[in-house]
Amino acid sequence: MFLFKQTTANFRNINILFAPGLPGEMTQRPIFDDLSALGCDIYSFYYSGTYEQVGIFDLEQANKDLVNAIQEMEDKKLPFTILGYSFSTYFLQKIDLAQYSNILGLSMFSPIMGLDPKSIKADFFEELETLHKDSTQPFKCNLELLKTQIPASELNFDYSLSKFALYNFPVTFAYSLNDTLINVDTINYKLQNYRIQHTYNKFLVWDSSEGYHRLDTYYNNSMKAYFEGLFIAADLKRLIDDEVYVYFWGSQITQKSNKESDIDLLIFTKSNHLIYTKILREYQDEHAKIANLKFDLSINTLEDIYTKKSYRFNRGPSITHELTYHYFGIYKIPHLPIVQTYDLLEDCYQATLTNLNEARKILLKTSLTSERVKKIPKFTIFALIYLQYYYNHLNIDWSKIKDYYLTNSEYHNIISKIEKIQAEDYQDLNIEFLQVCVEVMEKIHKEQEHVLATLQKPNPIKDKQIKSFYLMRHAEKNRQESHNSLINAELDITTDGKAKTESVAEYLLQNKIEVIYASNYKRSVSTAQIIADRLDLQVKQEELIHEKIFSTDNLSDEQAFDLYNKSFEDWDYSNHGSESINQAVTRLKRGLVQILEKEDHITTLMVSHGRVMQSFFNSLENFTEKDFKAKELMIDYSDVYQVFYRLDGDALSFVGVIQVL
Repeated sequence: MFLFKQTTANFRNINILFAPGLPGEMTQRPIFDDLSALGCDIYSFYYSGTYEQVGIFDLEQANKDLVNAIQEMEDKKLPFTILGYSFSTYFLQKIDLAQYSNILGLSMFSPIMGLDPKSIKADFFEELETLHKDSTQPFKCNLELLKTQIPASELNFDYSLSKFALYNFPVTFAYSLNDTLINVDTINYKLQNYRIQHTYNKFLVWDSSEGYHRLDTYYNNSMKAYFEGLFIAADLKRLIDDEVYVYFWGSQITQKSNKESDIDLLIFTKSNHLIYTKILREYQDEHAKIANLKFDLSINTLEDIYTKKSYRFNRGPSITHELTYHYFGIYKIPHLPIVQTYDLLEDCYQATLTNLNEARKILLKTSLTSERVKKIPKFTIFALIYLQYYYNHLNIDWSKIKDYYLTNSEYHNIISKIEKIQAEDYQDLNIEFLQVCVEVMEKIHKEQEHVLATLQKPNPIKDKQIKSFYLMRHAEKNRQESHNSLINAELDITTDGKAKTESVAEYLLQNKIEVIYASNYKRSVSTAQIIADRLDLQVKQEELIHEKIFSTDNLSDEQAFDLYNKSFEDWDYSNHGSESINQAVTRLKRGLVQILEKEDHITTLMVSHGRVMQSFFNSLENFTEKDFKAKELMIDYSDVYQVFYRLDGDALSFVGVIQVL
């Protein structure tokens, strides 16, 4: 296996590593020409056993081939994004990409991924057999062995999405709704469901209505705009000698418009952004000449986020809400302030009111020939989107807003009409329809008002008897090679994990932490020590707050996967020297109580572990802003929660929890 450069560009140091499908026709594709025109160098490789490469193709060797290609890009110190197609998405989920420092992003076209019966169709193997027999497509493999290897995979979409969500670079998916080889309904459900359940747009999804199992049939202007945004963000990181976070939005991406669209890039810098303004504006002007693509920069400091200043964009929700629900993070701020549901709904209420008043003014004073009247249908769509927040659809897909209103809904027809008018460049706008739009907004505003009136603004510390402490998951750990908990207790944290912990320490410095506890696991102690050094404190250890003991045996992946499923389905189940979930939660609570009884009236931070924390939160009643009942781990590395408790005499009870970082 070796890398070869397919295209060469001159004015950018951006690279694409293409991981082909199998056997994958290795031709010069239009997508490569397009990306090359944006300034990319494109690298690719052959898998062993395909084309002129010697050897026999099998899954184990193919996985090694891809790892070697990634490592070669890393060794060359080339910043790159991985473009995986079809079969290669299976291998990409098996590799820990977090260990590579030069990866800018991961894009997967026609994601087969888990290769379980629910994600691919039987005729995939038929196609392999056809290609295997076709003398014009050299494809040397033991097909019978391949068939036995694939169903044995323990990996699946749920596992993959949870893993991809932990990466600090953007992840995108592209597939066709009439793909011939993947079970589109399953993939579509898994991706959309995962996005809806999470509090930010971790995944960008393109599900085109046309095309089939071929790479170029998925590629469109929306993807071109995304890649352009990705490369601009990489340029900005090189231009600014600072810690830079970039959020990305463009109507061409979110609404799948075929029209030329600008890109909005929200830039957050660690220090004073004003010193970079001239540099960024010059880059913006120069880039427009080269790439012929417009983009807007909005430059802020991290202080704007952490002080919760309400910077508004397009008169919508405040900036923290926008970043959480609408913008796609390219270089994502590690710890956004938690957005309380009540605050979001109140903000949407004010945004709808602002847009409604503006629409009324336009209707009274503006002629139909003015560009301003086009804002009224747009404001109506915004109001309909904001209304969905009132019904817990926090991470909706703007391009599918109609899906949230059933065909028998009174709002469905207005969306259909607006979409039709927008597609025809607003040629059919008339005064009667604009009046209907305003009436719809008025009704939505009243509906929002009614919902808000039924809610009480949360104040978890209004009871003076209630106290709190901070509970944190350890920083990102090194790769896990074993399922034996005794061995894994010695895993340390990664370089990236150390950097993120330092940013957490800055936040905790403001909260006047007085004492720090860690479990006896190495990754927990290392995390706590970084914070303790910043706060000039000592780390104390409490063994009882360690991670759930998964197993004390050296299990195979298949055994471990089976044990995990059984323990989640039955919280009293334990085997292979493991703890049941109920045992782990009981132990953790006992450890927390012991610490709190010793450190009463002291602001305390405890560093623990994701699985046992999520199980603990799950055991509480509905006090959280987040649903912790999902099977997938929903507590990220370095997440910090404020846990509230009450002391009644000698009895201690936990009464609530909110995420603060």
